[in-house]
Amino acid sequence: MAVFAALAVESGQAVLDLGCGGGHLVRELALAVGDGGRAVGPDMSAEQLSAARALCASLPAAELTEGDATDMSFEDGTFDGLASIQTLEYVPDVDGALAAARLRRRPH
Repeated sequence: MAVFAALAVESGQAVLDLGCGGGHLVRELALAVGDGGRAVGPDMSAEQLSAARALCASLPAAELTEGDATDMSFEDGTFDGLASIQTLEYVPDVDGALAAARLRRRPH
């Protein structure tokens, strides 16, 4: 998958799927990072999060939370990588969301 190639996902990493929707990418990320990693999926939709929680229920590395793309409650430098698939078209402040996401990524 192109997303995994771009992220270079490895076991033990922490990866953010901004606007995780139904959780399909978070599930794949959780499987890739394993029990020692974190695959975090914030989304603003309670319905989408419910579906994501059901899909990822058996995966300890999957963390799903309600969250806004421009006001994330994660500390700066928390994640090794981040993805946002089919999300930014729903965000009124794309520049703000990208700036917030960039701060959450660990420098490499």
